[in-house]
Amino acid sequence: MIVLVYGPEGSGKTTQAVLLSRILGIPLIQSGGLVRDEIRKKSPVGEICEESAKAGKYVDDEIVNTLILGRLSGEDCKNGFILDGFPRHYPQLLALKKFLAEKNQHIDKVVYITIPEEESIKRLMIRGRADDTPELIRSRLQNFHQGAQPILDEYKKEGLVEEIDGTPTIEQIHQEVVKRVRS
Repeated sequence: MIVLVYGPEGSGKTTQAVLLSRILGIPLIQSGGLVRDEIRKKSPVGEICEESAKAGKYVDDEIVNTLILGRLSGEDCKNGFILDGFPRHYPQLLALKKFLAEKNQHIDKVVYITIPEEESIKRLMIRGRADDTPELIRSRLQNFHQGAQPILDEYKKEGLVEEIDGTPTIEQIHQEVVKRVRS
């Protein structure tokens, strides 16, 4: 099974992706984690990624596609995986679709966890990171929605999107996610 988990910052999507990965017994692949690994390794790619991060920009599609698609080629992904944070916008979606088509695979479900903007800001302010000001959070949320909407529209046409309210408890959301993914 291949599942994309989507949602704006503060929606709890990563928490739900981790829980779903455990239930389904398939790996969770996170674009942010792969980028941070490259930065930690101080690889040439990591240096480029770090420059992008310091400038408050997304890492170039070509780099992210290479990291993600390389990881998805791993033996542990042959029976499925969960993607968190990828594809972030349409060119990445096209690269993913091409990759999956070549492997005769397809996305089974897209879990989209929704949350009101003010709740997202409230949750993110609690974690207290320096880049978590209401203005910067709003900017990141706007960027997320601009990039995610064409992807969600595409998958809605295919009947794959399961929209889930991200405001209840973690356990309530988890139960809904599992129910919808297994349906």
